[in-house]
Amino acid sequence: MHKRPLVDREPLERWVDGHVALLAMLPSMTPYMAQGAAMAIEDAAILARCLVGVDCEGVAAALQRYQTTRLERTAKMQFTSRQNIWGKGVTDTDWVYGYNAWTAPLSVMPSHA
Repeated sequence: MHKRPLVDREPLERWVDGHVALLAMLPSMTPYMAQGAAMAIEDAAILARCLVGVDCEGVAAALQRYQTTRLERTAKMQFTSRQNIWGKGVTDTDWVYGYNAWTAPLSVMPSHA
């Protein structure tokens, strides 16, 4: 049997720098909710929606929109997983399983990036 520490980190305040964005690795979280892959899939869906109809000049603003849209949800998922109380009779699961990345509201597109 191998023993490994569970390591997580505080949510990042910034995922985007110009035309570069981190995704599919965020948020790094403990495995107690088994939502890491789900967060990557949600990230991809939200990012795709933010990039619809965007030309090269609008990519930075679209990435900022993606970041703003995702920060709160992923941080909440990360903190909830860290507490390790998920599914122990006190957790409302609707905010996790009722979320639809294809219909969730997007943040307002920034006027400049």
